[in-house]
Amino acid sequence: MRWPKFKVQFPLITVSKDNRNTSMAGPRDYTTGTERGLFALALMTCYHPDCKTKVVEFIEGEPVVNVYIAHIHGANARSARYDPAMTDDERRAFSNLLLLCKPHHDWVDRLHPERFPPDVLRQWKKDREQDQAADLRALPPLDQEQLAKLVRSAVGTLVPQRVVSAEIEVGVLGLPGPLITVPASRFRQFAKEQAGHGIPVVIVRARNQGALPAFVDAYWLFFGPNNGEVRAENFLPGVNERLPRRLDCGESALWVTPMEVTAKVIFSFGKIGRCVEWISARVTLGSGEKITSRELPVADILDI
Repeated sequence: MRWPKFKVQFPLITVSKDNRNTSMAGPRDYTTGTERGLFALALMTCYHPDCKTKVVEFIEGEPVVNVYIAHIHGANARSARYDPAMTDDERRAFSNLLLLCKPHHDWVDRLHPERFPPDVLRQWKKDREQDQAADLRALPPLDQEQLAKLVRSAVGTLVPQRVVSAEIEVGVLGLPGPLITVPASRFRQFAKEQAGHGIPVVIVRARNQGALPAFVDAYWLFFGPNNGEVRAENFLPGVNERLPRRLDCGESALWVTPMEVTAKVIFSFGKIGRCVEWISARVTLGSGEKITSRELPVADILDI
């Protein structure tokens, strides 16, 4: 894989740092390997779950960087989510970074930082990079050759032909307002805080990480361990995208089901003695494939 050379100025990304004195590196002195890792594992778009902005745009055939490197824990004391206990090496490490387009960078860091604590951004990073970045997240800052080798290894498995992932999340749909995704560990408290201002929802998201378009024909909620799957109805037609839905490379689509509906299904199973321990999402593709998400423990999202 050939990497484009980017000619940009701070605060966007530069990669001409091979000969700098790393002993004096600050929180924004990213190694070339770290930058390459972020671009490779971003799957072509901003890390915000709902954003389709490409990380690189081609203008007259020349690649131009279209995103910012953002910190999960801020770069300095005036930054959002700053942790004084961290070193600058930890702040500029791959595990503390993600890519955001300018609107989402401003939204997350400057306009509404209180809505995006570190655990929210870490979940975005985890969902986007998935298992491909396990080696990178587990390691401290490395020299460029060592990190670049890990990146090449990860990239080699990212895009075979058609790769679609299914994700299950929870959040609150504003009335009116945006859809806010929330880590399961914070969902119940957040939903209480937003009572009267939004609808708690279960979110099913399909993301095309491959090189070919895919078509989503249906989405399902699976109630485990042994209660089977329920084809989700479109309870919010003004919000949910119509099916079938074409997903181009790097594109995602989502569908939401009110938490109230999900809870009624779970309680219905309970009345007949069938305990629901977790829920997961499944999407059916036009090819006939069924893609299943991770399991979301019911105890994390409902008072049962």
